Amino acid sequence: YFANSAICSERYVPQRLPIVVDLPRAAAGSGRGLVYPSQPPSFWQARPASLSSYGEAGRPHRGSQEGDQNGGASGSTSVVSPLFVRLMEQLHDGRPELHTATNSSGYRNKASFSLGRHFAGEQETVAPELNRLALKLQALAEASPDPNFFVEAALKLTRRGTMGVKLVLRGHEAATAWLGQDLSLDVSESGAKNWTAHAWWEELKAAEPGVISVTYQVAPAGSDEKPPKSPWHPRYPMPTSLFGDPFVIEEAPIGRAGQTGIPYRLSPDTFSEVNGPAEEAMIEVVCEWISKLVDQGLAKTLCMFGRNSGFIGLALQHRFGFATVYAHTHCPVTLADAQASVAMNSSIAKGWVMGRCEKYDFGGVLARIPEGQGPLLVHVTNSRHGLADGVIPALKARRDVYAIAYNSCSHLPLPGEWTELCSGPGAFEM
Repeated sequence: YFANSAICSERYVPQRLPIVVDLPRAAAGSGRGLVYPSQPPSFWQARPASLSSYGEAGRPHRGSQEGDQNGGASGSTSVVSPLFVRLMEQLHDGRPELHTATNSSGYRNKASFSLGRHFAGEQETVAPELNRLALKLQALAEASPDPNFFVEAALKLTRRGTMGVKLVLRGHEAATAWLGQDLSLDVSESGAKNWTAHAWWEELKAAEPGVISVTYQVAPAGSDEKPPKSPWHPRYPMPTSLFGDPFVIEEAPIGRAGQTGIPYRLSPDTFSEVNGPAEEAMIEVVCEWISKLVDQGLAKTLCMFGRNSGFIGLALQHRFGFATVYAHTHCPVTLADAQASVAMNSSIAKGWVMGRCEKYDFGGVLARIPEGQGPLLVHVTNSRHGLADGVIPALKARRDVYAIAYNSCSHLPLPGEWTELCSGPGAFEM
C-alpha cells in the first residue's frame, strides 16, 4: 500500500500518480518480511497523460493499445480505473475517511494564512475551526495601526480541540513596542493602554478559547522576507513564546478505533499528519502488518528515521511493547519534542535511544546500531526527493532487518526506490 492518503484527491492522483499498484493482502512467508501469496500484484494506469491535469479521476478509461489506426492487429487492452474508487476501496478497504476531496473537504488540521494586505480569505481544504480562527486573526491585524505588522499565522488544530498559533511579525522595533515591557505582569499594574500584545491576546482568547499556545517570529522590516519554515535551516529563528506553552499536546493514534491516542508534544513547524482520520486509517493498516510480524517473532526492535519518529514510535511501542526503540532525525526541534514526549510517557516509553544526524548519515546510523537485537523493524519516510543516499544499501546490508515500513511522502521516487529495495543482493519482498 503506498497512497499518502492525506493528500490523495480526485485532482491530485491523476496528476502525480501515473501507475497504481493493486497489492493483495500480504500473507506470512518463509522469507524475510512479508511476501505475496499466489496472486501477483495488478497495475492500473491512472489516466492518459494528455488529460492528466483535468477532470475527475473516477471516470474509467481504456488505453490506446486495442488496435492501431491503420488496421493493425488488436493488442491488449489497458484497463483503467475507476482509479480513485479502486485506490480507496481496494487498497484501503473502502474507508470513507480516506476519500478526501481537496476542493471542499476541509480535511487539513494545520495551515498557514497570510495576514494583513495579503490575506486571501478562508481555505476550502482547512478545518472550519482554523478558518474561523484565521478570520479573527485577520480582523485583529486590520485593527493594527501598521498594516504590515502582522505577516503570517501558522495554525494547528489538535485532536483534543485545542489550537496553536505561530505569528510572523514585521520589524524588530515594531515587535518590541507591541510586546511591551513585561508580559508576566498583570495588566492592572500598568494600565491596558500600554499592553497592546496583552489586549490582543485578551480579545483573541475571548473569541477563540481553544487557543492555548501563541508563539512568534520576527521578520526584517522593509522587506518581504519571512523566516525559513524548516527548523534545521541555519537561519531558522526558534519561535518565542507569547502566551501559553510554546507547543501543543497532540495525540498519536494507536491503530485501535475508539481508543485514546498517545499524547506527545508538538512544536511550531514540526511535522504532523494533516488529516486525522486518514492518519488513523494509515496507522491501523501498519499495525495489522506489524502484528503479523510480531506474532512470527520477526520484529523485536523498532528503528525510526525521520520527522515522525517520535510520535509514531511511541504509538507502535505502546501497541506492541518493543523493548528498544532507536529514533533518529535531522530536525533538532523534532528531537527535542521526541525527548519531551518520551518523558511525558515514561510509564510506557522504555529503552529509547534518540539522536540527531543529517539525512545523508541515516544509513550510517543504521549500520552502527549494535547487532544482536534483531529482528529489526525499520520505519523510513521518503521526502519529496526520496530517501537519503545510503539508506537503502544500509537496509539491504543488515541481515537482521526483517521488515521495512516504507512511509511515502512523494510518489515520484517510488519506482526507483522500490526497484532498488526489491532487487539485487539482500533484496526485500513486498
